[in-house]
Amino acid sequence: MDALAFIAGLFDSTARQAAIVVVALVFGGIAMKVFTCSQARQNLSKLLVLARTEDVEIRRKDGSVLTVRLKRTASKSPFAVSGIRTKATTKDILDSVRESRER
Repeated sequence: MDALAFIAGLFDSTARQAAIVVVALVFGGIAMKVFTCSQARQNLSKLLVLARTEDVEIRRKDGSVLTVRLKRTASKSPFAVSGIRTKATTKDILDSVRESRER
């Protein structure tokens, strides 16, 4: 029996979850915040702020664990559009622009 399972067996279910988290943090080197499901509901805004800088775990009573992390997206310029193929020449386009300005 590993040390984590032994220590967890010493506590009731709520304290067991807390003990697992503490032991994992101390011995496992895990560097993330851990919330129970009810704590996550009560502190959702805090959880989302933390998730911007580090992974956040939500542990449910049934033992399932969810990780919340910031999804990084590449920012694109609104002017970065793909070109199109057309039979219009530069002269045609410039003539159209001049014509529209004369109106």
